[in-house]
Amino acid sequence: MAPVSKLSDSDVALQAAIDGDLRLLKKKASEASLREAKDDVGRNALHFAAGKGHLEVCRFLVEELGLDVNSTASGSGTPVHFATVEQVLQNTPVHFAAVGGHERVLEYLLDRGGDPGLPDAKGSTPLHDAAEQGHCEAVRLLLSKGVDVDPVNHRGTPLHLAAARLWRNHALGHPVHGPGRAPRRPPPSRLGEL
Repeated sequence: MAPVSKLSDSDVALQAAIDGDLRLLKKKASEASLREAKDDVGRNALHFAAGKGHLEVCRFLVEELGLDVNSTASGSGTPVHFATVEQVLQNTPVHFAAVGGHERVLEYLLDRGGDPGLPDAKGSTPLHDAAEQGHCEAVRLLLSKGVDVDPVNHRGTPLHLAAARLWRNHALGHPVHGPGRAPRRPPPSRLGEL
């Protein structure tokens, strides 16, 4: 049987950020510099906490450890949750909160100086990310901060991405309706269904 390799303090800290385990993260912060803890594509604990919506962890990382809300992922390797490295490069914690639809975290990061219009390596802004994922409240929040409504990335504007999402959902037979509204009932196919 092969020996099990021990996780580094950095790996444990990053996993604690993913899990929202503030107690473990504080313990690791007392043992090692979390400002230097990054995965193989350059994501730090704040990227992971923002992407998972862990507001208290984000507060700790920003207010007590001084992690930069505009830090970018910029490494090389194989990311765990993304199809290609290019999808991660230059993403900030603001991008991660937007793509996850975590409005409270997104608002916190923006209030701490997060740049809502900063594009990633492919030209996507947090508005592209939120619109593509259908996170309407995150889109509203970003628009309230005065972001450009028509930035163009490699696939179009945020409106193009939102429309494509609606089209895909409709084509797949998923109901398309807003919050608080019941899905529309399909028209009857026989008189007995009226």
